Amino acid sequence: MERFRLTDLPALFATGDDMDRTLSELLSLAPPHGRGQDSPLPRAIILAGITEKELSTFMAAWKHLGLPRQNWATLTPTSETWSLIDLLTELDLERIAMSSKS
Repeated sequence: MERFRLTDLPALFATGDDMDRTLSELLSLAPPHGRGQDSPLPRAIILAGITEKELSTFMAAWKHLGLPRQNWATLTPTSETWSLIDLLTELDLERIAMSSKS
């Protein structure tokens, strides 16, 4: 990600203990919360506090680097009140619905 100038983005890593936290609670934790810990949660990237251009760059870099497929979300005023597990479930349902349309 260095060549895409995305090295200064703070990152949190959700664990099973975080699944009932709201997104706003989770994002109030200090980076690199959860790094290096196993997690039973589905893979997802939830981005907050970045511009649309940074989001596009991040997603393009992810794809270019051939990193594992993820569910993607951005924090919204509505989603910040959701529990992490509710958001992850919704993202999985959306992915399944989109896959069945293909």
